[in-house]
Amino acid sequence: MDDYSIWGKITEVYELVCKARSIELRKLGLTAEQSKILRVLMVEDGTSTINKIADMTLKRHNTISLIVKRMEKAELVKREKIPSSNRYQIIITDKGIGLFETMPLNSIDMIFSSLSSEEKKVLVSLLEKLDKKSRYVLGLDYIPPLFR
Repeated sequence: MDDYSIWGKITEVYELVCKARSIELRKLGLTAEQSKILRVLMVEDGTSTINKIADMTLKRHNTISLIVKRMEKAELVKREKIPSSNRYQIIITDKGIGLFETMPLNSIDMIFSSLSSEEKKVLVSLLEKLDKKSRYVLGLDYIPPLFR
């Protein structure tokens, strides 16, 4: 199998898993992007900045800012101005924590149950290798905690 075919298979599987996850999250009124932000905030002890969230999710600053505004309206997060700075801190609310903690993982569990424990380890190892090389090619030195 050539590299382009492998890339095609990776993107195809990614789209399928995302579609299944989106259907599951839609029942909670969440998007996949919003669930990623909630996860980042939980990993970061409940608080982060737009820039750090953008770095960790590999999304653009303005994209994260728009998603956070919608999440703020839904009372999942709140913004607080950082003293002596023009930046804001994004803080997960109790409602956001509650939603994160009750977020179903059925689609992920069902899909990944097709792999043995050993296969999952191999897959993670291979994905980490591709992640590292991709970051090198793009000149990205920062490795988010979610991928460590």
